[in-house]
Amino acid sequence: MSDLTNNYWFKLAVIIVRIVNFVLGLIGIKTFVSQSVFKKTAQGVFQTVKSSSALLKAWKALRKTFKSGSNLKKAKAIFYLIKETQFAGIFYKICKDLCSDMSWLDWTKTAATVTLTIITTSATGGVVLIAKIALELNSAYELKESITNFVKKPDALDNAKWSQIRICL
Repeated sequence: MSDLTNNYWFKLAVIIVRIVNFVLGLIGIKTFVSQSVFKKTAQGVFQTVKSSSALLKAWKALRKTFKSGSNLKKAKAIFYLIKETQFAGIFYKICKDLCSDMSWLDWTKTAATVTLTIITTSATGGVVLIAKIALELNSAYELKESITNFVKKPDALDNAKWSQIRICL
């Protein structure tokens, strides 16, 4: 596979992986991922991101809210994008890859937490998760900046920023 780091779709895959990582952090799952695992994860979902019209629609909605919108609107757009990653079949793959360095016991706890969150989110229509996202967006400066910069200028996520892939809440 050629070097994808300058490819728009790959950069979008990176943003999506960062968003999933952010949401995992909100539900109590802390991931500390090496640069190589993070890149591998983005490469693994690259083709799905590129070919999914539903993900593209969700990305366009998120992009629109990040140009001008309240944190609540941004949170709803992030939630919509997360839902589409689930429907596209890449949410579990991203979670699995980001948690690949966990012990078996930690992975079991993580799987249970993610499953319960999906059930709870489905039962509440996402209200609780959307509220958490909205409240944490201000403190998730790196994520917010990377999305905003990518919306304004797709070349904003360059090779130099690979060292800043972790989102710490």
